Amino acid sequence: MAQCRLLLDDVIQQATLTAAGTAAGMGADRLKTDPKGDACRILAGSGQIVATWAQPVTVGAIVIPACNLGPSSTIRVRAYQDAAGATLLADTGVQLAAPGTMLANWSFSQPLNVNAFSEGAALVCAYLPQHEAVRRVVIDLADPDATFLDLSRLVVGPYLQAEYGAAYGAQTAITDMSSNARAASGDIKTDWAPRAKKVAFSLDWVADADRARVLSLFKGGIGKWLFADLLYGTDDPVKRQDYQIYGKAMQPGGMSHHTYRFHSASFDIEGY
Repeated sequence: MAQCRLLLDDVIQQATLTAAGTAAGMGADRLKTDPKGDACRILAGSGQIVATWAQPVTVGAIVIPACNLGPSSTIRVRAYQDAAGATLLADTGVQLAAPGTMLANWSFSQPLNVNAFSEGAALVCAYLPQHEAVRRVVIDLADPDATFLDLSRLVVGPYLQAEYGAAYGAQTAITDMSSNARAASGDIKTDWAPRAKKVAFSLDWVADADRARVLSLFKGGIGKWLFADLLYGTDDPVKRQDYQIYGKAMQPGGMSHHTYRFHSASFDIEGY
């Protein structure tokens, strides 16, 4: 059954990051910066990122909001109790990072195993089996079809899996700032401008146990970065990718107390 998971906090800013084999001026510290252009580049088709903390932090989700990983790429995350990596707490095992179309949904009119990022960067996420208090996280990435890996950002932290998932009617779309105009000849001319992904959804049944954590996502205002994975657990990876987003709220959000025991909340997120 698909569940909605929302990242509650990003603890990567408090971490010390290292990555071997990076290009000059494109090291692991860039994984803490927001601009996509400030990417960390690993000069090989595989690499390892290590994050360590001075004090234990709660980690459940690992997200790479934009990267050049392809549909054959893999990710493995290991979490340790100590900074030296002597005590292993969790291991996701090797799993596909950005898998493509399932065979059941494939037709001869499209290439097989092509993911949903054909016109943009891949968003990759992995979850530990359960939340852990860690001081070291090791992320192994590999793409047999790549000669280098570009990773724009790394987001690590705890997540909320609400008791009730997103309501039916969630929308995924593209926000396009381009405009069309007619020339004197009658031809359509396009003034190209940036485009971004957008996901809008609502949580119509927020139980009391989840209310405070959902409300905390609004308190950072429209400047707070948010990650939402609306269809975690679905067996269609491309459908899940379509309803994943890392971005910021397009307008301030809020919560309604619509029944004795339940609240509702709406999100309108513009992508990274």
